[in-house]
Amino acid sequence: LASSQIRTYGADPAPVTAQYVGLVDGEESLATEATCVTSGSTSSDVGEYETSCSGASDPRYSFEYLTGKDVVTPKPATVTASSQTRVYGTASGPVTASYDGFVNGDSAPTTPATCSSTGSASSGVGEYTTACSGAADANYSITAIDGIDQVTPAALTVRASSQTRVYGTAPAAVAPTYDGLVNGDRAPETLPTCATTGTASSNVGQYSTRCDGALDPDYTITTVTGLDTVTPAAVTIKAPTLTVTFGSPISLTPSVEGLVNDDTRASLGAGLGCATPATPTSAPGTYVTRCSGAVNANYTFTYVGGLVTIYKKNVVVTASSTTVAYGANVPGVTPSYVGWVNSQGTGELTTAASCTTVYGTTTSVAATAANRQTSCSGAVADNYAFSYVTGLVTVGKKNVDVTASSHTVYYADAVPTVPPTSDVL
Repeated sequence: LASSQIRTYGADPAPVTAQYVGLVDGEESLATEATCVTSGSTSSDVGEYETSCSGASDPRYSFEYLTGKDVVTPKPATVTASSQTRVYGTASGPVTASYDGFVNGDSAPTTPATCSSTGSASSGVGEYTTACSGAADANYSITAIDGIDQVTPAALTVRASSQTRVYGTAPAAVAPTYDGLVNGDRAPETLPTCATTGTASSNVGQYSTRCDGALDPDYTITTVTGLDTVTPAAVTIKAPTLTVTFGSPISLTPSVEGLVNDDTRASLGAGLGCATPATPTSAPGTYVTRCSGAVNANYTFTYVGGLVTIYKKNVVVTASSTTVAYGANVPGVTPSYVGWVNSQGTGELTTAASCTTVYGTTTSVAATAANRQTSCSGAVADNYAFSYVTGLVTVGKKNVDVTASSHTVYYADAVPTVPPTSDVL
């Protein structure tokens, strides 16, 4: 009787042994032992193969040979779905099958497995199953082992917007921009809150803008700050334009345009001032005025010059007035000057005023003022202009002495005639 065996596909067949049934007298062996074989081999497919024995010899026995079975069963094998780790938003890579337990030069089952992942490019962060199915081979008992499709957060950068503005202006709203959004996402699940450390009253300089608080399970979020840059405001400083008369003090006050944030001229420093080459003793003419010395880091300065115009100082020349008796000689008329400055006087005249009167020796007491007027004209001085005030000659009545004549008469003479005498008649 040939021995039987059960083995898995790919296993070497065990030696086939002969079992003897019918030996007597306690015998256990024959003169010539039987030779036993199997029709199966290591590479035999799953199935039943015959074991047989032959060639036994012994003069004491005759032989009948019975076959046995060499049973080849499916070999256990596994098909394992590949695992992968990928970033949110990227497509799942191909899922491949790896086979374990195959023998006899087999590298895969006759019907390969079909593999896939339950995750997709739009799947959120998490673990998804990769699986292979459909593998078949008569020589194997195949067990499928799942893998993992691990989706990790994508990198998302949230950048705060930057801006440049002029000192005194309010900052614009800070807005986020996103770098790294995928799958049609327009923003993280929880939006950030954005702000700047600068205000409308912030001095010139750079301030940080930030967008914080963004959250999304599908992203690893990094924030990048921006800059709120405050630049100087433009200020125009104008020197005054004014007119003065010769000898007057000159006061220069700048006008300032463009100050913001309740800043005043005092905010520009004690060095701000204006100057001109003109002085109270400068000759009449036009002189420039200029300002300088403003200091404030929040402003840039443009200076605009002005003019100071010095006009001649007016001096009032008054013709002298006098009183005369009717018939008197024409009096002399003299000028008087009012209005000299800088301790100056008639010494500044290059031409003295000449004076006259319309009065004549025949001007009557009843003459009008126009016929008795005194006047001056013609005064000239470099730094002065002249206006003139007339005077008057007042004509009074001429005093006349009337003398009665004297006579000598005798007693009883007739009364003499007494004629008057006068020194002007």
